[in-house]
Amino acid sequence: MELKDNKIILKDDRISYKKLINWSDIDYSDIVHAYIRVEEVSAKMCCGRANFDMIFLVLLLKDSDQPFKIQITKVDKGKEMLDIIREKNPAAKIGLYKNTEDRQQ
Repeated sequence: MELKDNKIILKDDRISYKKLINWSDIDYSDIVHAYIRVEEVSAKMCCGRANFDMIFLVLLLKDSDQPFKIQITKVDKGKEMLDIIREKNPAAKIGLYKNTEDRQQ
């Protein structure tokens, strides 16, 4: 079973993602917390300004305090990814938590 998107592939044993031109891997067991983030981006265009939504799968990993963001194409695809992460690593928190105390419990 594989779930592919633009720069990410969720495989049976790991997540592969593309960073610039190289592919790297993340083990499911290294994920502490995963959620989807939608960011609004404002772009200046010839006819004025336009707003776009960028969608990210955000992963917090055991050995890092910084969130790791991978761009994805659709929210629905991200929800499927979260379901796979939940299945592969039941200890990982899935979804957004309002404060950092919730994340670390």
